[in-house]
Amino acid sequence: MYKRKELLNIRTSYQLSGPEGMSIQVLEKKLEDFVQQFEVVLSSKEDLIEEDGSEKDCLVLFHPEHEDDFFKVVIDFDAPTKLAVLSASIAGESASGVSRVAATQLLQGGKMALANVTGTPGSQGELEYYADLYNVINALIGASNV
Repeated sequence: MYKRKELLNIRTSYQLSGPEGMSIQVLEKKLEDFVQQFEVVLSSKEDLIEEDGSEKDCLVLFHPEHEDDFFKVVIDFDAPTKLAVLSASIAGESASGVSRVAATQLLQGGKMALANVTGTPGSQGELEYYADLYNVINALIGASNV
């Protein structure tokens, strides 16, 4: 379970939820398509976010071989109407010393941001992973029909 106050929001978007509404299952189905389209190694799992004493479903994205070594991306939503508000947040830590700021820059800017981010020796693969993950996040929660 994640605590809302510990998550660092990296992207919020408004999206029409489509005929089946918005759910974790809808996000998982779209995620499968985008992982194949962008050829990114990625796993996901359902989890919860605690906020103000209540719990909310979320989808956690992570590298399957580095689940505890790389930052995770937490996707959640509010869908009171056909217009859903989706958010992507960063959680966890980097074992190779990549800062939250660097990971956030790459998750928000993709390959364009890679030239402006420096990491520790041995962290280049992790930095490139976040830059690649940008495309999946952008497609998953970008303003569009789901």
